Amino acid sequence: MAVEIETLFTIALGLNAPWRVDSVELNTAQKRIDFHLTCDAKYVPCPLCHQTDQSIHYRLPRQWRHLDFFLYEAWLHADLPRIKCEHSSHPCLPTRASLRSDALRLPNSRFEIEERKSENQVRKPGQRRAVATKTGPA
Repeated sequence: MAVEIETLFTIALGLNAPWRVDSVELNTAQKRIDFHLTCDAKYVPCPLCHQTDQSIHYRLPRQWRHLDFFLYEAWLHADLPRIKCEHSSHPCLPTRASLRSDALRLPNSRFEIEERKSENQVRKPGQRRAVATKTGPA
C-alpha cells in the first residue's frame, strides 16, 4: 500500500476538502519544508455569514509559518480564494483558520501568539537587554 507524499501531508496537516497539499519541497540545507496547498473548489462558503456556494472572485497568494515538522521549519503557501458574497456588502477573504481542521487551530493560535511575543522583544543590533533595577529607597 503506497501513499503519495502529498496525501500523507494532507492528512498530517488535517486539511479538509476542498483543500489539499499539492506539492512538498524539502530543503535540508535550510532545514525547511514548504507545503503548497490548493483549493479545488469553485464555490466556498462565506467566512462572515456562512452562506454556502459563494463563487470565487479571485485568489490571493499567501504564505505563513506552521508548527515545525521533524525539527524543520514548516511553511504553508496557498492562493486563498476571495469571494464576493451575495449577502455581504464587501468582498471577503477566508481566514487561514477556515482551511485548517479544528485540530490545527489551537496549536497554530498558540504559535502565532508566541511568534508575536518574540517579534515585540526583538532588539536592535548592539542593543543590550533591558535589566530591571530596583528603584526607590533601599
